[in-house]
Amino acid sequence: MDKATMEGLVAKYYADPRAREARAEPFEFWSALRSFDPVFHFETRDQWMVTGYEEMKQAGAFPEFSYKRSSKCPYDPGAPLGRSRSLLRDSFMLFMDPPEHTKYRAAVRRTFSGPTARSWRPTIRGWARDLVRALPRDEEFDFVSELALPVPFHFTCQLLGIPFEDWHKIKQYADDFQRLFLPNPTEEEDRIGDENFIKFCEYLAPYIEDRESGRVVKDDLLQEFVEAKQRGDFTADEVAMFAQILTVGGHETTTALFTQGMMDLLAHPDQWQLLKDTPEMIEQAVEEILRYSGPSIQMQERYPTEEIMLGGHLIPKGATVVTHPSAANRDPRVFDDPERMDITRDQSNLAFGFGPHFCIAASLVRVEAQEIFSAIAEEAPGIEITQTEPVEYSTLDTLRMPLSLKVRIPS
Repeated sequence: MDKATMEGLVAKYYADPRAREARAEPFEFWSALRSFDPVFHFETRDQWMVTGYEEMKQAGAFPEFSYKRSSKCPYDPGAPLGRSRSLLRDSFMLFMDPPEHTKYRAAVRRTFSGPTARSWRPTIRGWARDLVRALPRDEEFDFVSELALPVPFHFTCQLLGIPFEDWHKIKQYADDFQRLFLPNPTEEEDRIGDENFIKFCEYLAPYIEDRESGRVVKDDLLQEFVEAKQRGDFTADEVAMFAQILTVGGHETTTALFTQGMMDLLAHPDQWQLLKDTPEMIEQAVEEILRYSGPSIQMQERYPTEEIMLGGHLIPKGATVVTHPSAANRDPRVFDDPERMDITRDQSNLAFGFGPHFCIAASLVRVEAQEIFSAIAEEAPGIEITQTEPVEYSTLDTLRMPLSLKVRIPS
């Protein structure tokens, strides 16, 4: 394949809505791109696409990389800035560099530490077992709405210190907020996204006020946010933005991992049987699910603050570099037979990224995934996919997220 052909293939992937069907199985595309060049310059968009494992690690380790989008804003710079849009521009954790980014991570380090994640295991195990036991038997239901969404939302609400009973309302706020991340949002999508962020701020306000006044003192994220606000580290709007980011990140990526992971385990009955027969392999199995099923986050942009060498290419200052962990996790230079799911595999993956923006919630997500797959294997070992139509995926560029999955559990 020559450069022009590859350029056309990448352009089709980005531009043709029908090519979005490749989101269900993007790995053939990633394999072709990585084989051609693990650091490919997509000239149409003037982007450098990183699909190699070592190249992605190198990109993550470069201190010369910036995550700020102020000079390369993906949104229309001429559009009016609403309350949420201006916060996304100036106070969005994922678009920050140290020391601002470090400040945000430090504010929640206690909650997302490894020891804290392990301390949550008995609680998460109880939620997971209860939910799986309560699922209908001998009738079709949606795996996403009945299991893959409630478990992480239950946990997210518990972390924030807000009622789980409100999760449908909070989910709607989060979904509408994400309209702001669409490649070309309409004025209506911008308006809805901004209005629902304001509604989320209003929803959180009494919980924040309770903690600020001292009427309520809890060991939760809102308490940490309020303490940081009282130190002068954050404004009220920044606290709300931080909570909104964690609400979105706390359920969507984990829901996607549960759903896609379940699909892939059932598509490999030998691996599903192995996990059921050897439950002690759950930690290793989740690592393979993370590698094989692909992290739900499909890409992350960064911008070199000076010229750098990456994968044999001199990348100019200010260029857009896009890393693709799903592709890196199937790099045959690192993983033997990478297109095969093998829960006995014992190799590190890049599902949570690499470098200063490594996913802060990685330890918690691992515990959640281990407990949900263990609960299904023990409480619903005969689960089967009944869906006959193609699975529909999220249209957001950054996510590989099944929106529904019809399954059945025989009694």
